Amino acid sequence: MNKEKTHGFLSEFRAFILRGNVMDLAVGMMIGAAFTAVVKSLVDDILMPLIGAATAGLDFASLVINVNTWNGPVELRVGIFINTIINLIIIGLVLFLLIRGVNRIVKRKRIKDEAEKIATPPAPSQEELLSEILVELKKQSGDSAKN
Repeated sequence: MNKEKTHGFLSEFRAFILRGNVMDLAVGMMIGAAFTAVVKSLVDDILMPLIGAATAGLDFASLVINVNTWNGPVELRVGIFINTIINLIIIGLVLFLLIRGVNRIVKRKRIKDEAEKIATPPAPSQEELLSEILVELKKQSGDSAKN
């Protein structure tokens, strides 16, 4: 009995995990993690040194605020927070541009499809075809009756 429940659970889990949605989500998560690493490197290794050079050597990553509390000193790493916000802004901008591009492509395709629908007249329905055939048959039988 337990073996059957385990087998049923495993086959149900396998069916769940192999569904397209789950696999697409897993791929998306992996690409997202890699994309985040690239953006973090862009911010930490390229943008922040340029910003530091433009601001007379200010390094945001080392920017901290020391606060004395009743339990002792606390270090607030404001620079790392600023780097994280810049990462968020860059990721948001890239995603915005990506979605904007995809929406434009989809819109062009939709407009093209609608233009094709307008350009090609709709095919006659089966009833219309049958009624035309019936009219032609009546004409032919009328013509043959006159002869």
